[in-house]
Amino acid sequence: MCKVITFYSYKGGTGRTMALANVAYILAQQQEELAKNGRGNAKSVLAIDWDLEAPSLHRYFRNLFQNFHHRTKKRFERDIDRDSALNNHPGLIDFFDALKKEIDRTVQDENQISEEMAYNLLNEIQFDDFVIETDIPYLHFLKAGKFGKRYINDVRYFDWQNFSRCKLSVDEREELVRGKLTRTA
Repeated sequence: MCKVITFYSYKGGTGRTMALANVAYILAQQQEELAKNGRGNAKSVLAIDWDLEAPSLHRYFRNLFQNFHHRTKKRFERDIDRDSALNNHPGLIDFFDALKKEIDRTVQDENQISEEMAYNLLNEIQFDDFVIETDIPYLHFLKAGKFGKRYINDVRYFDWQNFSRCKLSVDEREELVRGKLTRTA
């Protein structure tokens, strides 16, 4: 079973993102210690930047991606190469867009999405494609999205109302996503 810890504030500038970055880092270190000492099953930590309008979590983790390169373990020699690769990596809004496209492709009536259909839809999306493994063991990261010319429009024009019309309750949706995250991290 995974635990979800949420950092929320209706006001910006309160230190929410910094707190998330620090807690994620500490939790990942604790998991590494568990693994080293053989005192239980270490679990991965997944930090998600849900602040789509002003994402900044990636800035806190910027220097923890020395080995990051889309699905390879190539080490970056220059910061600009790493930053460019990270900016171009898909994130949360891209995951939702992929899920919406899968819904549009396979579902006749979005109001009739059952729990089984939702599980099948989520399984069609390769969630690992959106998650970034950091250089810190057990710490993974899902940034807000692919930062480029289209990012702000991807966020602004995403049809959240239509996307959320399926008949699953909030608890059922949370359980589906939690299950996906648990299998991925």
